Amino acid sequence: AYPVLLAMADQDDDLVYNMTKAMVELFPEYDGNAPGISGWALDKQDFTWVAPYHEGAIRYFEERGVWSEEAQKHNDMLLARQAALKAAWDELKAEDPENWEAAWDAKRREALKAGGFAVVF
Repeated sequence: AYPVLLAMADQDDDLVYNMTKAMVELFPEYDGNAPGISGWALDKQDFTWVAPYHEGAIRYFEERGVWSEEAQKHNDMLLARQAALKAAWDELKAEDPENWEAAWDAKRREALKAGGFAVVF
């Protein structure tokens, strides 16, 4: 539940570190106050899920001893995947296709395949 959101990607490492620390360490104070909030518990985190983690959050998880080499490898792959998709998006914007949806579908698949990433859909 702590992966980086696009809006957080450019945030200061210390800010994200402290936000992550607060979410983890204050969890007992807000647990049970909203449906599904139990998924924010540290023991429920999947560090090899679909969104990359911010360096500030990683630093906190390393300190806690829950960040692994597997998690780092997966995170690095996700960041490379996002970079490949961003480059493809920028190329397509410059091409200004008439049918954006169809062109993006093809461009996205092409970029993922060229980068060795799974093309799920």
